[in-house]
Amino acid sequence: MVISAVEKINWHTELSALVSPLTARLNRDVIAGIATMLSDTLMLPHGIRSHEPEEVAKVLQTNLLRLLTQWRGEEEKLVSDLRQWRELYYRTPDAEGRREILEKHVVGSSVSRLQSYLDRMALKSTLDWEALEERLSFSRWSLWMKQQVALEAIEGLYLSQAERPGSLDAGGAFHNHSALASSIMTYIKSEPYDFLQKFAVMALKAILTASAEINENFFAMHRRALVRMLTDVQLNRWVRTGIIALLCLDNTGDNRQLFLDMSRNTPEDGDGFVIRAHAVQAYCRNSGISELQTELPVLMGSSDVGEYVRLAVIKGLDSIEGEGAVDLLMSVAEAENARPDSEFTVRARLAEAMAAKLPSISFESHSAINSSRMLGRWAAQDESAIVRRVAQEEIARIVPGLAWKGAWGLCANMVSALVRRFNAGTAPGESERIAGILEEIRISINREYAGERAALLQKLNSTAWGGRFKRAFPEGVRDIEEYMRIAADISRSEAGIYVSEKSGRLTIQKGERFETKLWRTLHEVGDLHPNMRPDISHTRGRRYAQRYRAHPQQLAEINPTQVPGERRYSENEGGWARYLPTIDDLLEADRRGIRLFSSYGVTVVKAPASALKRMRAWISLTLNYAEWSSLRNQVLALDEEWRKREFVQKLEKSLGFEITFKPWSYDLFGVNVNLASSRVADYFGKEVGGE
Repeated sequence: MVISAVEKINWHTELSALVSPLTARLNRDVIAGIATMLSDTLMLPHGIRSHEPEEVAKVLQTNLLRLLTQWRGEEEKLVSDLRQWRELYYRTPDAEGRREILEKHVVGSSVSRLQSYLDRMALKSTLDWEALEERLSFSRWSLWMKQQVALEAIEGLYLSQAERPGSLDAGGAFHNHSALASSIMTYIKSEPYDFLQKFAVMALKAILTASAEINENFFAMHRRALVRMLTDVQLNRWVRTGIIALLCLDNTGDNRQLFLDMSRNTPEDGDGFVIRAHAVQAYCRNSGISELQTELPVLMGSSDVGEYVRLAVIKGLDSIEGEGAVDLLMSVAEAENARPDSEFTVRARLAEAMAAKLPSISFESHSAINSSRMLGRWAAQDESAIVRRVAQEEIARIVPGLAWKGAWGLCANMVSALVRRFNAGTAPGESERIAGILEEIRISINREYAGERAALLQKLNSTAWGGRFKRAFPEGVRDIEEYMRIAADISRSEAGIYVSEKSGRLTIQKGERFETKLWRTLHEVGDLHPNMRPDISHTRGRRYAQRYRAHPQQLAEINPTQVPGERRYSENEGGWARYLPTIDDLLEADRRGIRLFSSYGVTVVKAPASALKRMRAWISLTLNYAEWSSLRNQVLALDEEWRKREFVQKLEKSLGFEITFKPWSYDLFGVNVNLASSRVADYFGKEVGGE
């Protein structure tokens, strides 16, 4: 927002001139821009924290409270005048008398200060009181917004202390901060509107965090008034929760007991569940370990404690560190697992909280061992798919760091749980996620592999789709298969990665390229329809020139397209089965074979031995591309094991391809990991495990 030279104001003038530009956009950046409006700069900055001259701060703090009081007085007078004008207007029976009321009592008095909102000539020529009242209500709304602006500006000044400590007190320029806090408290008690009370509470909290002395003086004077407001059931719940946050700044036994009483006695009907949740969260954050060990089992074991409150307990424990916090989370988890009405959201949040604290405690302690087992239990046995997924992803996040610290026992507890879940047979998509997590952990605990993964990902992020780059084969990676396993891990959530190797150098391509393909031209000629998109080429198809391929796991079509060969998501598979060769893969296979890398293993596709059979296979796939692609999609949707084999068996028997699948198998923290999933093996129609 630009302010012209005419609109610029003097350092010592009232801030009322700022109201019109501020009410245009009521956000933190504009509030912060008050300081710049008072300076020689014409453009608003990003925030007050980096642009706060001491003289500007002085003018702001000196004038904002006075303006807040002034605008509040104007709003109260407008309400009082409006009530009198309405009574006079309706008591006057004749039209001329009503016109006189509009001219003398309304237009001629207080409304004259609202010229930016009222068309005075239009008011003189109308007897429509409703139209007038609507305009006056807008004026009242404007005064509300002005008060909100002032409160947010006060809050912004004090929040800036985190980055500019002492700026409010420079040169003794400011009034007593405790007096300002008391004035805001008076405003809160007298303000009838909830939303302004809420902003006032936020401003007051910012003031009280400026120094311990302000905090101490304020609560000595006003704590009783705050407690009375807190117990006022007529008060808006968000104002009351703001008051709870204020009282948290005064960490005394009386306040902790107050929070505990509220967490026990506040019913969860109506707004009670919010008040109770914030009270219990405040109690957890302000209490010691011994107190919580006594009270939490009683609180969490109560049958009337709802989901919102239980989530608040976990959030309150986030601020506590050490083994004691982990033990508290374990007690909450055991109580939650025993509840007949346990909510999956609570268990998922517990998994996140426990995983966040586990790396910071001694890995030889009982707390660490128990929490690692609890995470494994959620990852492998929880009835909720969401809880399992959260726990599995948290395990993937923390295990590498624990492994580097030498906590192999904890890692083994969690990895063995993942393996048990994988071997037990899982829902569509979950087995591939677990396989991917195990591969990610295997790569991440190897520093050379982890470094190469980070370097490759960084290079891919700066490469355009279809772009290529070359690099020397990394010394820390054993062979091309190990390198492609790293690539397959990245392509779980990124574009496909396609690699060729020559003389110790790699050529890496991000995503597929497209070029003119005979099968696509033939398909379009034989399948003309009126709704074909005019803005794309209908003769181009995917082209993979590399032998080593890690197709993307997630890039699949949810809705079927009219073009065959697109990666199509299968509900039965939970993906598009990137380990099963596509028709594009088959068209480009040679006798040496191409290799498709996935989280499960590597699929090797070799073309027929003789040149004549290879030509016959290429012609069949080209002329019948749609039929072969349809067959691949069909087997993904089938449940019968013998029918899933049809695609690979037909390719082998009819066209002479040789297709084998080798699953990954390795030890991880002493746990045997064998990713020979029956879900994958069923597609290949024979014992998997070799080429």
